[in-house]
Amino acid sequence: YTEDEVLGKNIDIIYAPDDKISAVRERELASEDTSADDERWHIAKDGRKVYMSGVVTRIEDPSFSGYAKIGRDLTERKRREEATHLKLRLAQTVRERAVSSNRLKDRFLAILSHELKHPLNLIHVKAEMLPRIPRARDIPEIREAAEAITRAAVSQAKIIDDLLDLSRIRTGKLALQTTKTDVARVLTRIVEACAGDAHTRGIALSCSGLEEPGYVMADPVRLDQVIWNLVSNAFKFTPSGGEVAIALKEDGTGLRI
Repeated sequence: YTEDEVLGKNIDIIYAPDDKISAVRERELASEDTSADDERWHIAKDGRKVYMSGVVTRIEDPSFSGYAKIGRDLTERKRREEATHLKLRLAQTVRERAVSSNRLKDRFLAILSHELKHPLNLIHVKAEMLPRIPRARDIPEIREAAEAITRAAVSQAKIIDDLLDLSRIRTGKLALQTTKTDVARVLTRIVEACAGDAHTRGIALSCSGLEEPGYVMADPVRLDQVIWNLVSNAFKFTPSGGEVAIALKEDGTGLRI
């Protein structure tokens, strides 16, 4: 505004509509304490909102009584602060949604594992009982089918356990029970479980270093899961007629598979 444009006008013209009450309070404070300072939005002549830091000072003079206000334009700083606040609020919203989503995912996995593992256990038990039936005991096809069903049930159960472990790792609830564990024994058991499928698909299998125990300090359950994934993937991604070679050896610092 020019001087002529504001002389005689109410000071409210420079305040935002929602700040006019605060402006009155600002003048009251200046009247009581000689001066008052504040930061708030103001309105320029062209309608732009300008964020200003201002000091209102009471003027008492024989020839004049009123207030003087000196303001500093802080609009850019205020815009940056608002942008930062918005980003922080959005980030907080994203985090809250992610936490909520993870909770739902964990709950879903818990329900899924319960619903799937029960029928898998039944299948596993029935498959192990099948070759023991007197009439089926001497039928190779039934024995092979039962073994294949057992392997598949065990494999699916391990996948479900892996999903649950991922959930526990994310929430920090995965507990490790470290003990002296024979890696050679774990490998041998897993190789024997996969050997039937390898033979059926015509995959050659060779093993070395499993004759003697190889001990490490580890959680046997988690170690079993890791080795199972490695070995089962080796068979899974080896084409028919291919070969899988498994070796266990010391490398100077530990054991290498």
